Amino acid sequence: MISLRPHEPSDLTALIDLSIRAWTDVEATVDSMLGSPLDRLATPSWKAHHTAMVTEACESPDVSVVVAEGSEGTILGFVSYTIHPETAAMSDYGEITLIAVDPSGRELGIGRRLLDHAVNALKERGAPVIMVSTGGDDGHTPARALYEAAGFTRLPLAQYWLPAAEEAPSN
Repeated sequence: MISLRPHEPSDLTALIDLSIRAWTDVEATVDSMLGSPLDRLATPSWKAHHTAMVTEACESPDVSVVVAEGSEGTILGFVSYTIHPETAAMSDYGEITLIAVDPSGRELGIGRRLLDHAVNALKERGAPVIMVSTGGDDGHTPARALYEAAGFTRLPLAQYWLPAAEEAPSN
């Protein structure tokens, strides 16, 4: 049995660890696409980057984080979402900022349950439109399939990277 619940501050380390497990293969795919030295320049410490993203989501008063928990209390996934206020350039909109499922919990429908929860919560809060973004590389294929199956429309974007330095900084 898998249940959804709001995250608790004590979940932070488990969510960071889960995100690293969930996104390791994706990072390897992105690094192979970028090639050396661009991979080291673009993501010198992707684990630190993901740690900061998860920490920011969990600590922000404007972001909701919900975890999927197994029957033994093991966290198997999480989703974070928010509503961005209207600006001069854009009306307010909902955004699913992070979603991750532990590799051990894949194929159980956890990602879809988390996504559906976030979409419903954002609709209840009055979001007129909801956005989620992901990569166009092979590592992100399951995420794109999830979003498209849930009815999201893919907007084609192009993002290009060029190394501006000869050598990557040493770690």
